[in-house]
Amino acid sequence: MKDLELLSAPFLDGILPHNKEYLSKYFDKHQQHLVVYYFSFPYDGHCSAYRKNFIDHSGIYCSERWVYKILARIKKIEGRLAEAEAALDYETVAMIKSGGFKPRRGRPPKKTVTSSAPASHPEWRPERRP
Repeated sequence: MKDLELLSAPFLDGILPHNKEYLSKYFDKHQQHLVVYYFSFPYDGHCSAYRKNFIDHSGIYCSERWVYKILARIKKIEGRLAEAEAALDYETVAMIKSGGFKPRRGRPPKKTVTSSAPASHPEWRPERRP
């Protein structure tokens, strides 16, 4: 089945599947080729090999960083949509599907550790005051 998808090359048209059309609001025309390729051939975790295959299959040159950024954005949008659907948060689902969601760049904020650990915890030490 994958051989037929490769031969028909739907990723060259840049037309997203009907259930993923909302992603066209997040990616421009050139990026949509990779997005459609992503849904035809899922990402295996090796960005350089995935990029090489995309270039070989489509003939569209791109850098590894560009591929990584687009794949990361797809994962953030799809992940947030899955969370909203699981929580039955229809406002967020509508916002994502209308193109209003802005995926954060970079890593999520670090969790801060408070000093209110219980005294029985072996790593807890009271603060010294001068």
